[in-house]
Amino acid sequence: MSKDTSTDPAPVHHSHTRLFSALGVVAVALVAAGVVYLSRNVPIQKDFTENKFYSLTDGTREILKGIDTPVKGTFFLSEGKDLPPALIGKVRDVESLLRQYEQKTPKGFFKIRKVNPAPDTEGGEQAALAGVGQQPGEEVIATLSVECLGKRENVDFLPLMRRDEQFEYEISRAITNVLKGDNKKKIGVMSALPIMGSMGPMMGGQQRAWVFVNQLKRDYEVKTVEMTAEKIEDDLDGLMVIHPAGITEVAQFAIDQFILKGKPVVIMIDPQSLVAKMTQNPQNPQMAMMGGGETSSSVPKLTSNWGYSFDATQVVADMLHKTRLRGDRESPVFLTLGGDAINQKDPVTSGLSDSLFVFAGAFTGKAAEGLTEDILIKTSSKNQMISTMEAQAQDDSIAQRFKSSDKEKILAMRLSGKFKTAFPDGKPKKADTPPDPSKPEEKKPEEKKDEPAPLKEMAEGKSGVVVLVADSDFLYDNFSVQMLGPNMAIPFNGNLPLGMNIVDQIAGDIRLVQIRSRGSNRKPFTKINAIETAANAKIQDRVANLQKEMDEANAKLSQLQAQKDPKQKNFLSPEQQNEIVEFRKKQADAQRQIREARKDARRDIDATMARMKGWNIIGVPILVALLGIGVAVVRRTATSAK
Repeated sequence: MSKDTSTDPAPVHHSHTRLFSALGVVAVALVAAGVVYLSRNVPIQKDFTENKFYSLTDGTREILKGIDTPVKGTFFLSEGKDLPPALIGKVRDVESLLRQYEQKTPKGFFKIRKVNPAPDTEGGEQAALAGVGQQPGEEVIATLSVECLGKRENVDFLPLMRRDEQFEYEISRAITNVLKGDNKKKIGVMSALPIMGSMGPMMGGQQRAWVFVNQLKRDYEVKTVEMTAEKIEDDLDGLMVIHPAGITEVAQFAIDQFILKGKPVVIMIDPQSLVAKMTQNPQNPQMAMMGGGETSSSVPKLTSNWGYSFDATQVVADMLHKTRLRGDRESPVFLTLGGDAINQKDPVTSGLSDSLFVFAGAFTGKAAEGLTEDILIKTSSKNQMISTMEAQAQDDSIAQRFKSSDKEKILAMRLSGKFKTAFPDGKPKKADTPPDPSKPEEKKPEEKKDEPAPLKEMAEGKSGVVVLVADSDFLYDNFSVQMLGPNMAIPFNGNLPLGMNIVDQIAGDIRLVQIRSRGSNRKPFTKINAIETAANAKIQDRVANLQKEMDEANAKLSQLQAQKDPKQKNFLSPEQQNEIVEFRKKQADAQRQIREARKDARRDIDATMARMKGWNIIGVPILVALLGIGVAVVRRTATSAK
């Protein structure tokens, strides 16, 4: 009698298992291929980065919305084995960015095609016609050529590979320039520094212009304004005054009148310009004519009229924004400014993560009637004003003697509104210069009687803008860029973008300001600096008291030495020997206590860093795991309910 097995489950064959596994692998492969296809071809993206790093800024979107003329873009890219593996990821980022430009431009007015500029090919000929070629030291090409109405701008991405946050700015700048044609605004530059480059062998050899000036010349027509100018030409759209050392009241009057005409002005003054110190040469007549190589500068007639004072003999030391220098030394007069120091709500500074100010001064006061103050950069409350001589100390004496003002100070600000003249009595008289006996006496020019009367205030309906910065060195190459070659530089902080943003806001395209502000993503460790400052504050009084005891012991030794018998000049009395023993004990005890205090501070710093690392290494994976468990529990609950 056979057993009925009709109700038993059917046996599972190995062939079925292999089939299901194969189908699973195929399904996973199809899903992966679908994800890749969608990510590359479907215009949908979600940017989870803190500053929307992989999304177009509002400034770029505004530029693209305004395009009403077809703009052609050609991306010349060396492909295949010619492209180094290190650049492949960066190039993909560029291509992804360019796709966003195409997608966000209305009516398809911005189209991009990719061309391989290999030698002896049609692509190579097109690259040559567009002025695109290999840069010195480079074996590949990665250049975007933008063309509109006969105007062309090229963007070489290779120098930007270490600063990929600048990709968007360079693309948007090129589009803006080809759309506006050759109509460049004129910017005047007045400076006692060789910012425009040297003018001959008297400057110690030919010196190139600052990178900032070269950047300025890309978008503006730049004109030099002499430090001795009695009038600023009306055809200028704006004026930059950078370290006006030795400026006369006549030149300040010229700036005053330029402002009252409604023209924007940027003034960067400095209590201690390191650049001026480096180029200082009292025997150089060229430098004497430009300002004498003076290391401090100010415009007292103007700033006081606007309600502010600036002490050109004082440098600001900030313990929360100190900078680590070579030799593992930290300097509170080299200010790495980030976080709360930078106004993130203003277009000029929003997006800037850090700037470096060196031996900067500070503005104090309140805006005069009719003017509005917008602070762009400020110190922390843990600051102190010190003399320029004290600021040059190479040891930790600044930290040891530090006394916080507990009040923030202004490093950079914008004044806007109705300006009034700082010269109510009219144009000041020129200072008489002693005659040079080696030269024939020159006939003085007759005074012009048809000159218009000086302005006392701005005309009705007009308003002015002045940007004041308490440092001029921050735009110097050594403090703003890394040189990769004679004509290739990349910014290593927000200094260069800050300078260009200021100019663009007062005289250029405000839409480019926000894009350029995507500067360095470095975050200064103000938390660590705060811990160190608090630790130093704890031991400061103790060190001062111990130093006082040491000074008293030294004074006692000198007193005993004076009372000693002159015949025993080279011998120590028992009293002196005992005093020396006590002195050495106090010195050793003071040094021991200082070491212990610094060890305590180091422990606090290490503990803070350990917590940060712990969160990054352990905390984030735990959070992801908990999130996954939560999702699994929710799904299981939903399945059970069914």
